[in-house]
Amino acid sequence: MHEDLDVTLVDDGTTVTVTVGQYTVSGETTGSYSGFKTGVSNWSGRTVVDDYRIAYSPAAEEGGSQLQLMQAQIAVSAELTAQLQEEAVILETELAQESAVLLTSVSVRNQELSRIQGVQLFERSSFYVHGNEIEPILQRTLPHIFPENLQAYIEEQAVLLNEEPGHIQDRILMQQSDYRSIARGLLGYYENAMGDLLNASVDMSARVTAGESEHDLMEALRYQRAIAGNGRYLTEIAFYGIHLPTAEELYQEGRQLFGQEHDLLTKIQSEQDRLQTIENFRAGNRAWQLAHGVPDLAVLIGADEGSADNGYQGELSEAQQRRLGRAQRLVETAMSSMLDRRIQMRIVPDDMVIEDRLRYGGNGITYFDVHADEQETAVRGVTGVIQGNLTSVEGAAEGITASGATFLQTARVQFSEGTDISNLGLIDTETNLRSTESLHVPQGGESALFFTLTEEKMVNIWMNGMAMRDVSLTLQGGQLPAGGYSSAHEGAAGESVSLRLPSGTYTVSVRDDTNYDGGTMATGNFTVPLELEMKSFHSANIEGRISIAERPVTMPVSMRVADYIQNQDGQLVKNENYDGLDTTKPKVNGLNADKPVWVVVHGRGDREGSSKMNDLAKALSATGRQVVTSDWEDAAKDNGFGFLEGADWIPAVGSWIASQLKAAGFHGEQIRIAGHSWGSFVAYEIGKNFLGKDGNTENDFGVQSIVALDSAKDPLPVNSYPASEVSFADVSKASWALKSSFFGSSARANSADVSFDLVIPSELQEQNNPFLIPTQKALLDAAQAYLNEHGYAVSCFANLIRAQGEEGFAALNITDLEAGTLPAIPLNAGDADGHMFLDFVQVTDETGTWWQAVPKTLQIP
Repeated sequence: MHEDLDVTLVDDGTTVTVTVGQYTVSGETTGSYSGFKTGVSNWSGRTVVDDYRIAYSPAAEEGGSQLQLMQAQIAVSAELTAQLQEEAVILETELAQESAVLLTSVSVRNQELSRIQGVQLFERSSFYVHGNEIEPILQRTLPHIFPENLQAYIEEQAVLLNEEPGHIQDRILMQQSDYRSIARGLLGYYENAMGDLLNASVDMSARVTAGESEHDLMEALRYQRAIAGNGRYLTEIAFYGIHLPTAEELYQEGRQLFGQEHDLLTKIQSEQDRLQTIENFRAGNRAWQLAHGVPDLAVLIGADEGSADNGYQGELSEAQQRRLGRAQRLVETAMSSMLDRRIQMRIVPDDMVIEDRLRYGGNGITYFDVHADEQETAVRGVTGVIQGNLTSVEGAAEGITASGATFLQTARVQFSEGTDISNLGLIDTETNLRSTESLHVPQGGESALFFTLTEEKMVNIWMNGMAMRDVSLTLQGGQLPAGGYSSAHEGAAGESVSLRLPSGTYTVSVRDDTNYDGGTMATGNFTVPLELEMKSFHSANIEGRISIAERPVTMPVSMRVADYIQNQDGQLVKNENYDGLDTTKPKVNGLNADKPVWVVVHGRGDREGSSKMNDLAKALSATGRQVVTSDWEDAAKDNGFGFLEGADWIPAVGSWIASQLKAAGFHGEQIRIAGHSWGSFVAYEIGKNFLGKDGNTENDFGVQSIVALDSAKDPLPVNSYPASEVSFADVSKASWALKSSFFGSSARANSADVSFDLVIPSELQEQNNPFLIPTQKALLDAAQAYLNEHGYAVSCFANLIRAQGEEGFAALNITDLEAGTLPAIPLNAGDADGHMFLDFVQVTDETGTWWQAVPKTLQIP
């Protein structure tokens, strides 16, 4: 290649620029060259070029580009080429080093990825317990409940206890079902704990490999293992012979897994980096935010130290910057990112005097100023005024003045110095909030969160208990009484506040009440994940949250109107169109406090939508009565190994339902309750909550009516619920009780004004064959029939409402019960007042096919 090239050299005293053909090389020089600008005339010696830049300007013709590139490469100095090669080597070395240290830590910040990694490590570890091992474990640890030969064991126990074999089999089958469910649940907790511990063990192995102190890391692992081992469920699973390994065993396993599962760990780390990259992209990509509903942020005054140009001078603390920034975002959200950006909302510091709400900011933008502690309650109204007067600043100002717009100040609650206070902002008509807020609580101090409601909402705020911390929760503001409402269970219990709140400004605070002189290992500041749920209030579907001192968790609870409509087959099915979004169904009407209401409450291990509970609600609703069903399913099945701790939740459930009925405007004489099993205890608690002051009237009876359906036997002594104190007659004007099974309590039934024993057909047959199958149930399994007895009281009462049975049942008039009067029959103090003889029928409805009890005859002694 022989070609003359034009070479241009420019030396301006700072930069030397050389142009060779279509390539330009420029850079700043180092060194001292006396008498010359940069020593270009001394290029017989060596010149070092720093911060070089190469620019390529291709010719208009595309042909010959390869030739031109080669020519340019030749023109580049050997020194510059050497520097480029050296830097490339450095970059490659750094990249290799980064790859080599990728697994010096395998901790995972993303919670879902951390759980996945933990499960994968657990399944690959020597500690894994397969689900198929549950049955052998139960047979080994509970031989009296899981005998090798069940039938032989039943016959042996029948002779030993002088008890009918059917009752023994009934009891054992139910216990087996319970223990299998308990074991599976406990195994799930064990898996979660082991996943966390193995994550920590493998991470420790990686960090020790990277040179960190093995001693310090082992101490941290021992502490984490000790905390996990003290958990209630892991203590219970130890009964089955399943124990957490020691910290030393965990570390040994972690070292093996770290060596064997390199591909898995690398993949998890790579996935975490990928997810973080996506989050970073979303956080910095305005187009993505706007496309997904995140508003464009308006100008934030005071986000830096400030200057005279932006109207504010002075320094802001990090907390102030965070609060102002959050307030700004919330204002923008409330304004729905105003369509016309010529007028923008902006937040100014509290100590800045606002002389005019609207100020011209230049570049065609006018700012509408509000203080950070002025809530956004006026935003919606102001937006309309501004958008209707965009012709001038004066016009908009006049419009705001004429509208009489006002600003609600933040509820002034006194907090101690150092309290971290944040602002959740405006929760408006169109917003249903469900979020988790991380509150940073100083040791012995508190953290607070403000929010403003523009309409009535159902507000649930809760937090699970924290190990070795005693934390309380308080809600104040609005129209709440002085001091507000607090949840302050002692110790590491869950806390919750569940209230129907009118519009207004509120503050929720989390306070550390831990006794640090009591030897707790937890010290220092900590973070509380605070759960918030705020929905537009609709009395047809009320959802809440409850907590108790005995448990470190909170539980959901609800009360819904039971409304039924005909489907295309002419069957009555439940209408769950509570929000009115399903245009094919009518919207469920809210509660009417001018009409009486029936409250249907399920029992242990059950739910509002089960066949029998749904059928009872349907029977009541079909007669034109106003009905609500309560669902406390999660709490009702919160039963750990060997103990029925779910009973501990009964008072909280009853109190919550009573509070919602009172808030809806009901008084005791308007309320009738049908409760099954533990649900009868909930009915008692509701009645007790209406005793005394009932709104503006005195109440000396509780509720109008209670029907206790196979009210449960006493929970075990370890439970805190005092079942022996339950008396249905004490908290109602009129009460009935129907006892249908071995699991029902005669003592509880007899505490009602009137009680009846239900007699199933098999009990009228030969006593030596208690599982004799009734004619109407030719193919029904006998054991299942006995297990169904506990629910027969529910379907029997539903069919009494439908007026089934012989004429003798006319004495049991449901209308009289609702009126608070007792039936005109002889009453037998301390014993059943009559016997109901039952038949059975198989029915099919929207819940499936099931057997229900039908009353046939009534026998009064």
